[in-house]
Amino acid sequence: MDKTELKHKLIDVVNGIHSQKEYAKNNEEATKNAMIIPFIEALGYDTRMLNEVIPEFTADVGTKKGEKVDYAIMKEEQPIILIECKPYGHELNKDCHKSQLYRYFSCTEAQIGMLTNGLEYRIYSDLKKNNTMDHKSFMTFSLDEEDSIDHDLLDFLMKLTKDHFDIAHLTADAHHRKYKKELKEYLYQQIDNPDEDFVCFVCNKILDLKASKKNKAIVSSIIKPAMHELTGSKYKNKLKSIEDAMHKADAVDESMAQDQDKKVNTTEDELRGFHIVQAILCRWGIDPNRITHRDNQTYFPIILDDNSRKTICRLYVESTDHKYLAFLDENRKEIRHAIKNVEDLYKYTAKFKEVLTSLEPSFSNIKDQSLPFLELSG
Repeated sequence: MDKTELKHKLIDVVNGIHSQKEYAKNNEEATKNAMIIPFIEALGYDTRMLNEVIPEFTADVGTKKGEKVDYAIMKEEQPIILIECKPYGHELNKDCHKSQLYRYFSCTEAQIGMLTNGLEYRIYSDLKKNNTMDHKSFMTFSLDEEDSIDHDLLDFLMKLTKDHFDIAHLTADAHHRKYKKELKEYLYQQIDNPDEDFVCFVCNKILDLKASKKNKAIVSSIIKPAMHELTGSKYKNKLKSIEDAMHKADAVDESMAQDQDKKVNTTEDELRGFHIVQAILCRWGIDPNRITHRDNQTYFPIILDDNSRKTICRLYVESTDHKYLAFLDENRKEIRHAIKNVEDLYKYTAKFKEVLTSLEPSFSNIKDQSLPFLELSG
């Protein structure tokens, strides 16, 4: 899996969250099924395989027996990621919410823990002491909008995927994020309420002054306005840079569009396959304008109503040797069918009807209609 494919999968997760979150509110099982399982699967793990994802993972913790964490992602029969779930709508600020994760770190090999309510994710590790989960998360993110899936988040989540999971790389990344987060928190605190150590540091190392009571009082009084002026000028310069960039936006957008066109090349076979699917579905009264596609570097998805949650099928037809038609099951896992050419799509008319019925329940009573321009043998 590459970053492009991961981003598309995460966009599907975000769209699913928006469509399902009101039904999942304050319901933990609904939150798991509609919001958290799709996220786990977006990382490449098969939630149906118990050697990859174990629900209600049980381990004995001290004198407490049979306690469970909601999911354990496994590798070589050992848990590598523990996930504690709360219902959508619940805040994650209470210490009791992460208490189970904390206990499990002491008795498993896992070094990554997730606390989530389906929308917000807090990621923990054992950076201070082995097998003891840190009190603070080193990474927090929310899947509320497509724009939240930025370059930094994709970089991090790629390290959690099944294909790229490497605890050494993850730990190094976690240390970097943890130190940066703590440094920023410390500096923000010193701006508003500098402590004595920081005042002494400024006296001795920056102003070359003796840290006397009088000097510390003077320095304390100037730190806040000085830091605010510094950060204020920085933000002004940043805004000026943004304004300058906006003047070049049209040229940049055009260049990016050209680059994207070069990376994603919609082939003649893909377009022919798209029109065949349109023809099949139109026989059942579907407006062809509702059937669209979004080409990407990995596969060619054909969707309904320009909604990635309404995937009709995916085509893999760029290869000259191996071509596939893929449908998604109820868990959005691909089921692939080998085809020789795009004309073979007609052989799956019954399957297209089944998919259409799942996307549009009102079509459950549609009648099979043969396509008069096509005769199928057998």
